[in-house]
Amino acid sequence: NVSDDVLTREEQHEKEIELEEAESVPLQQIKGRYIWNKWLYKLTKWFQYGPTRYALKFTITCELLVLMAFLPIEGVNELYNNNHGQWALLSAMVVFNYTVGSTALQCMFRVIATVIGAVAGYLCLLAGNRNENPYVVAVMVLVLQIPMWYFLFDTKYPRIGFISILTLAVITSTGYENTLDESIFAPVWKRSITAFFAIIVVMLVDQIIWPVWARKKLRTSLADLLIATGIQYSRVVSLVCQ
Repeated sequence: NVSDDVLTREEQHEKEIELEEAESVPLQQIKGRYIWNKWLYKLTKWFQYGPTRYALKFTITCELLVLMAFLPIEGVNELYNNNHGQWALLSAMVVFNYTVGSTALQCMFRVIATVIGAVAGYLCLLAGNRNENPYVVAVMVLVLQIPMWYFLFDTKYPRIGFISILTLAVITSTGYENTLDESIFAPVWKRSITAFFAIIVVMLVDQIIWPVWARKKLRTSLADLLIATGIQYSRVVSLVCQ
């Protein structure tokens, strides 16, 4: 009986020590009872990480835009390939940004530059009658690229210059080769429609799934900076007072 009483007292003492240690440790640093609690915590923190969310949104957007290429439905794959569906994917990859405002601004630049580049490419094909006069096409491309290069290197809107040059090159080369036996205007409207469709998908995904607003991010980052500065200041003052 005496030995049992001693054991129970020791067990109670050990429990009291454990409780005191648990009270002294912050709640977020207490070890979980089960290992999967730690895994779930790490997984949750991983999903709350900004670059992770951006990567997932980017992946979802790309998957939606290339879904037609993989659907086992008759005619869908041919519709995607015959109408240059890959252009929508490339457009989304160019305009997708971290914040909602930046993405919207890039989408606006994309619309303007696509229209400029598509019209310029159409004029080049018309001047050379598609591929009958390649030298005329080359001279037209050279001349129409001059203002685009100016936008790229000497203005505040280099994205417009870059995308317009890219669109001009794509429209001209596609219409010149004519591998799909299209009309001269077909690459122009197909390029424009795929770009506009990609912009719509990008805007929807960016604003529905984990939207990141720059003004909110600025407020939270500024608050974190002030808190960290206050902590460092209190440490310095405590060292000086000692």
